[in-house]
Order: sequence, then C-alpha cells, then structure tokens
Amino acid sequence: MDRLIKVARTIADLLGQDDIDPGCLLEAAAYRDVDPTAHLR
Repeated sequence: MDRLIKVARTIADLLGQDDIDPGCLLEAAAYRDVDPTAHLR
C-alpha cells in the first residue's frame, strides 16, 4: 500500500496537485505489477 501512495503522490506532483485525488490512485494502481502468487509468500 505504501508504494501505491508513493506513486500516486508522484503522479499528483507531476500534475501540480497539492492533494492525491482518486484519479491519481487509479493511475498508480494501473502501474503496479500484479503478481498472482504474492499472497502466497
């Protein structure tokens, strides 16, 4: 979750926004690597 927030913060910064909005979170989630076995570790 921390990585998602960090990426969303970076996206908001690049857009010149003071706050992280839902669009930034959705975009950050789209950049995440999805590992289907992550929950098994």
